[in-house]
Amino acid sequence: MSRKIYDLSIPSGTYTDKNGAEKTTWEKVGAVFETDNGRKFLTIKRTFNPAGIPFDTNGSNRDNVIINLFDANGRGY
Repeated sequence: MSRKIYDLSIPSGTYTDKNGAEKTTWEKVGAVFETDNGRKFLTIKRTFNPAGIPFDTNGSNRDNVIINLFDANGRGY
């Protein structure tokens, strides 16, 4: 048996809340699971294409993608 310990998410855009603050929208692209014996593995959405993620707006042009971990309660790490 296994249990989900993290959601894998990427920032997918922004919106303005009712108080005028800019907030980030997140897209879940996968999850990290842990088995009963402590082994961890991840799943990724079949439709997730990291090539579609734009380069940083600060011009760093990294060739990697940052995927954020959020625990089962939605807290980021």
